[in-house]
Amino acid sequence: MATTLSVLIVDENPDRAALIQQGLDEAGYGPVRIAGSVQGLLRVIEEFEPAVIVIDLANPGRDLLEHMFLVSRTVQRPIAM
Repeated sequence: MATTLSVLIVDENPDRAALIQQGLDEAGYGPVRIAGSVQGLLRVIEEFEPAVIVIDLANPGRDLLEHMFLVSRTVQRPIAM
């Protein structure tokens, strides 16, 4: 059963991001796009307009968490970290 749910994966590890994308594809979700960095994230979100954003924040600092909070408030979409 295919489900239309656009997902943006933000992960600096391309192998892990590809694995997540493969799982989402196999589950019937998509389209799925991968961004390799948080640099320019708002532009990518604006262009792709994902329904959900999945981002790897293995060991985030205070500045990165604050940045993601601002992104979340700006785009008003669920962000799974």
